[in-house]
Amino acid sequence: MPGRPPRTAWILLAALSAAGGCEDKVETLSSPRHLLDLQHEIWHSARQSLASEKPKLNLLASAAGMLGQRTRRRIKKDYAGANKAEVLAKLDALSRAYFAEVMSKLRMTEAGAALAPGASLEDVRRAFARIDPAYRQFEAMTAPPP
Repeated sequence: MPGRPPRTAWILLAALSAAGGCEDKVETLSSPRHLLDLQHEIWHSARQSLASEKPKLNLLASAAGMLGQRTRRRIKKDYAGANKAEVLAKLDALSRAYFAEVMSKLRMTEAGAALAPGASLEDVRRAFARIDPAYRQFEAMTAPPP
């Protein structure tokens, strides 16, 4: 599956952490902060890509996977912020809007993400732009303390 690390990578990571010496690194990689930073990085990359002449639509699909699954699971499980319920509600609203507005204009092919029949790149750009202010609010809500 594109964009997903092979199962052997996860097994190797688990074996290394069990062997000792990597506990801190494994903890850091699986922390809500790391995942939120990754989520924000993917979103920023998608935003920049959409501003280009030839955007990478696969970044939009990556953002969908993070919003719809990974980020929510990690926040629900480990997020320690006092605003956890608010963050989850914002994330759920973002995810619903993103899938309805952006992902409905894309289709997945063997080569990756492509425009859905009848959708234009400008439609995708406008949909992303409508959701981006809400994402910026989510980003601010989850920013690390100064």
